[in-house]
Amino acid sequence: MPHELIVCDDGSTDDTLAIVHAFADAAPFPVRLVVNASRLGVAANFGQAIAMCTGDIIALSDQDDIWAPKKLRRMADAFARDPSVGLVFTDAEAVDSEGASLGYHLWDAVRFTRGERSAARRGRLIDVLLRHYVVTGATLAFRARFRDLVLPIPSHCLHDAWIGLLVTAASKGVMIEEPLIDYRQHATQTSGGERILSFFDQIKRGKMESDVSLETTAARYRSMRERLSGSTCASECKSTIAALDQKVAHLSARARMRRPGTWRLPIILRELSAARYFLFSHPWKSVAADLFL
Repeated sequence: MPHELIVCDDGSTDDTLAIVHAFADAAPFPVRLVVNASRLGVAANFGQAIAMCTGDIIALSDQDDIWAPKKLRRMADAFARDPSVGLVFTDAEAVDSEGASLGYHLWDAVRFTRGERSAARRGRLIDVLLRHYVVTGATLAFRARFRDLVLPIPSHCLHDAWIGLLVTAASKGVMIEEPLIDYRQHATQTSGGERILSFFDQIKRGKMESDVSLETTAARYRSMRERLSGSTCASECKSTIAALDQKVAHLSARARMRRPGTWRLPIILRELSAARYFLFSHPWKSVAADLFL
């Protein structure tokens, strides 16, 4: 059982409040409910809930996912085994709105490859997170001592990507290779996993990836770099800060070449020569997208 449950309601329009009140009346642990007077948005609302937590480990929960009964125990054990671990995350089983399995796992949907999982086992999760997001908020927990590092969460950043990279840069991030939540997929959720895309779907997605979206992603990583460089753990995170500089430069270069009238090939060759496609993108897929889309 958790030590406590903190619920921050950001303007729900369904039966959420009645459900939480009924749960709080019967729960064998304290439940604190805060109803925001005005909408804060996802990042600020998560930040508010994190700030209110009093335990040593903070586990996030959102949407209407279903936790396995052993989830918290398995995660607490992972922290207890190694004091240097600052973040733990798990896989998830994708289910539909009624809870029926969709036949795939979250890690497959976010393309957390076998090679990347091997790197994470060897203590190199940060290298994976510098390439792309694989830590999903509903599956993660982190030590409360990193609260000052992650708060406040910038409004333009995804809270799970933000927490995942910052805490892993400052400590050790580990994965539990087991789906410990049912990750519900339905039409009205803010974000979520997807089925593995076909080649045709990948081409369609590549066409939608504009210079604007690349610049937005660059801005998120730039904010991560600024937070780490201004933190008390800056000296311990020098290599990650340097890598974030390279990541931002790579994304900015990819955004520039999508603009009309830009000669793409010289920029692509420069990024290949610097190995930044291999370190910070999906190498040949990203090269093909930058050449043809």
